[in-house]
Amino acid sequence: MGQNRAARAQNRMTRDVLAHLRAISAQQSKIRGLRNKLAILREAAGRHADALGEFRAVRAAAAAYSQCLAECMRRCALAPRWAPRALINGLHWRRCDVPRVSGSDRARWQGGRQRASQPL
Repeated sequence: MGQNRAARAQNRMTRDVLAHLRAISAQQSKIRGLRNKLAILREAAGRHADALGEFRAVRAAAAAYSQCLAECMRRCALAPRWAPRALINGLHWRRCDVPRVSGSDRARWQGGRQRASQPL
């Protein structure tokens, strides 16, 4: 009777251990699946960030163009003052030709941003 009871306890313990091992295996499988999903999401997030970076560059182009025009106008305004020094130092200076921006073009580039309704 003692051996029979011990055998039943051992069988019960074996079943419990196997049930725990199956539960652990199921959790490991879920973790593996989540890691795979995470890798896919990270890759998608990287592609998304690259695409947004391109949009940010395009958005900043209008402001950069406006700043470039302002710098050209500033340099052309100062050029006659500094031209004699440039000639003394052996540098060649020629008259600045800054593109004249019409009122309609200027309106399109308000505040460094282009309106969506007007094409470039």
